[in-house]
Amino acid sequence: MQLVSTPTRDAVDHVHFRLTEAGVPLCPASPSLLDVPPGNVMLGFPVIGDAHAVEVELVHVDATPSVYRRTLSLYQDRTGKLRTLGLVATPVGAAAMITGIVLLPLGLSKDSDGLTTAGGISLGVGTAIMTFGIWAIRRDAPTFRPGAANHFAF
Repeated sequence: MQLVSTPTRDAVDHVHFRLTEAGVPLCPASPSLLDVPPGNVMLGFPVIGDAHAVEVELVHVDATPSVYRRTLSLYQDRTGKLRTLGLVATPVGAAAMITGIVLLPLGLSKDSDGLTTAGGISLGVGTAIMTFGIWAIRRDAPTFRPGAANHFAF
């Protein structure tokens, strides 16, 4: 990526500069060998697994030769039925838990075995269902592994 400055003038004729990114492909394949002038260079790297994502790194290039190594970031979105089941189970379990939280103390205070049993079962089953739902969402979630860079100067 390259930063491009565009001058603009305001109402009192002051000049301001707007910085925008302009993508200029430096090399089509990896590994790359570039000869860039000394200074700061913005480099954009693709993210594996996401066709439209680009990670931008500011690299300082010195007058002496150097090597910049970068491992690309990895995005994996392999979500499926388990995540959908978790997204349904979590609120259903939470609703059952709330019902149990209300019914259990009410049954205990009124000495009603039916409300106490219903509250205990709702609270226990709701906790189990919500716990499963949260586990399923986390288990089948998209993952992102950020890339890493090393810059060696000779």
